Amino acid sequence: MPEFDFDKEVSETKELINMLLGDVMIPKNVKIILQNIGNTIEKESKNTVKLSEAIYGLQDISEDPNLPLNAKSDVWLLLNKLEKLKEHLK
Repeated sequence: MPEFDFDKEVSETKELINMLLGDVMIPKNVKIILQNIGNTIEKESKNTVKLSEAIYGLQDISEDPNLPLNAKSDVWLLLNKLEKLKEHLK
């Protein structure tokens, strides 16, 4: 199994967040939460408490009825990436 590259995973996570922020179909309230998560990843990617907060925020987003289906799958992918980051820090 390949070694986990934390910095690469953080970089891919930021790219996914930026892609979602650029999607015109995503509601403004969801973009605000995504922006906050992006800021957390940028500044405190090695803080498990902050990653947990980001995960909880994303879980709320994934249940938003206004979120397009294609964006939901990206949000779930983002959730997966954040869970990996958090798990790696344990």
